[in-house]
Amino acid sequence: MRELKREDEQDFIEMMKTFYKSKAVIVGIPEIHMKRTFEAIMDKTPYANAFILDYKDEVAGYVMVSMTWSNEAGGLVIWVEELFIKSKFRGLGLGGRAIELVRKRYLGKVKRFRLEISKDNKNVGKLYRRKGFKPLEYMQMSYDVLKDEIPKVQ
Repeated sequence: MRELKREDEQDFIEMMKTFYKSKAVIVGIPEIHMKRTFEAIMDKTPYANAFILDYKDEVAGYVMVSMTWSNEAGGLVIWVEELFIKSKFRGLGLGGRAIELVRKRYLGKVKRFRLEISKDNKNVGKLYRRKGFKPLEYMQMSYDVLKDEIPKVQ
C-alpha cells in the first residue's frame, strides 16, 4: 500500500467510477466529485487520504479514508470511506491486507476506525467482521447542501 500520487489520477478515477457503479454503494456520484476529491488529496487536505494497492507491480485497487473528531469515541476517528479491489485481484486477500495496513498506519493516533456498507454487500461485511469491526445500531441520515443554499459572502 502506498500513498496516492499525481500520476495515479487516471487509474484512481477509473477505479472510483467502477466502485460507484457497484453494489458497494447506494447512489452513484458525478465524476466532478471524484476529481475534486483527488485534487483535495493532492493538496494535502487534513480531512482525507487515499492509498493505492499494488500487486506484482500492477495497480490492484485503492482505499480512501477520512478523518473526523468524535466525542463518543473520545478523539479522532478514521472512516474507511472506500475500499476497492479490481475484479482480477479479488480473492487474494488484498482487502483484508488493506484494512490491516490502514489500522497500522493510524494506530496510536486515533480512537476508532469506522466504515459503512450497503445492505446488499454481504461478502465485504464478513471481511470487516473478521477484521474486528462490529455493527452499530445507528440509522444514518444526511442532508446535502444545494448550491442555492450556500450563503453568499458579502
